[in-house]
Amino acid sequence: DSFDTVVSTFSLCVFEDPRAVLSEASRVLKPGGTLLLLEHDDGPVGRAMSSTRGASAVASSCDYSQDVQQLVGSTAGLAIKSSRPRAGGFFREVVATC
Repeated sequence: DSFDTVVSTFSLCVFEDPRAVLSEASRVLKPGGTLLLLEHDDGPVGRAMSSTRGASAVASSCDYSQDVQQLVGSTAGLAIKSSRPRAGGFFREVVATC
């Protein structure tokens, strides 16, 4: 409970256990703190991009098709304030509070 805000952009897709990352963000946020995410999402574009996984060094580990809203919503201590698609559904912006 040290930080007012945690910001993460395009990083959850590369972690083996994104729920553990979100749990850590929840742990370090002060009560009422804010988590701001911009991540690849499970929209039609993300699902299509998943076929590129492993095609290059950049795409080798990124899971473009993860359901970011579900990941955040299922993490203890986090409550989604807003969630909306960006860039035609390829990205998702999520604001959650602790």
